[in-house]
Amino acid sequence: MNKLDKSLVAEALEWRARIDNDIVDANVRASFQRWVMADPEHMQAYDYAERFWDRLGDVSLEDIAAAEALQQPHAATSTKKRSNSAWAAKIVLMLGACAFWMLPEREPVPVVAPAIVLATTVGETREHTLSDGSVLTLGPDSQLDATINDKQRFITLWRGEVFFDVSEDRSRPFVIQAGDATVRVLGTTFNVRLSAASTHVAVAAGRVGVVAAAGLGGAGEPVPPLSAGQAVSVSKTGRSDVSAVRPDSVGAWRDDRLVFSNEPLAELVAQIDRYDRRDIIITDNDLASLAVTATFDAKDIDGLLVTLAEIYPLTIQQTSDDRLLIQAID
Repeated sequence: MNKLDKSLVAEALEWRARIDNDIVDANVRASFQRWVMADPEHMQAYDYAERFWDRLGDVSLEDIAAAEALQQPHAATSTKKRSNSAWAAKIVLMLGACAFWMLPEREPVPVVAPAIVLATTVGETREHTLSDGSVLTLGPDSQLDATINDKQRFITLWRGEVFFDVSEDRSRPFVIQAGDATVRVLGTTFNVRLSAASTHVAVAAGRVGVVAAAGLGGAGEPVPPLSAGQAVSVSKTGRSDVSAVRPDSVGAWRDDRLVFSNEPLAELVAQIDRYDRRDIIITDNDLASLAVTATFDAKDIDGLLVTLAEIYPLTIQQTSDDRLLIQAID
């Protein structure tokens, strides 16, 4: 890419102006984090905006007013004191007008390396070492994009589950966008599991930062940092309380052990679906929310289902070769 799209740069400049404001709240900062992490080009555009902002130096309110007067000579002027939010909006007007001629015409724009796409099929696992030395183990039926270069380390998890063993690099935080959660680490080992209902993060070693995209009494409120032996689930409606897990059970699926601790039956079935091609349907909404705590062998899904029926008040009926119904016992 020789030159960034002007509208994208303008958006990056607006974000740069907004977060420079001393009174900006945590929700705005979290929204900015989600925007900049949503696409490698956003990160590239923001890098451009940062360099432009640095060249801009100190700009007074009088400078902004003068710039506006030059652009709108017939507009009425006001001497009322501008609020911080108005300052941000008006500085953006000038930045948008100046950005593409202020920087040298031929100044190179950092090139973002193409994203690496990794995926597995039902029942398949895969290990991949990134260029920074981090090792990613993908669980069955999983997919992610990875962008690793000298500026950033960014992962988008689209589906499934991944165990991360992240190589430490304090100059490049390792960031993962997974459903309604953004995970940020410098170097540690942890597991991220994405389902239709939530994103589950569990830590085997080190510390992990998690920001929820919604809920928690306000979009973007961070979860308290997770340490080894802690886990949390994040969804559009909020998050679960931070819970305790055995560090050696985090990522146990790599050894074909499926570990569930007080998790809804619907979540367990969603994980079984990644190991088994049969269509497994829970027929009762109340049954779907039944809390399940157990450890199962991922290679023996039939045995898992039999055990469920022995322990919990449910029956499992096979209606065809590829369809199973889980029903509550009357």
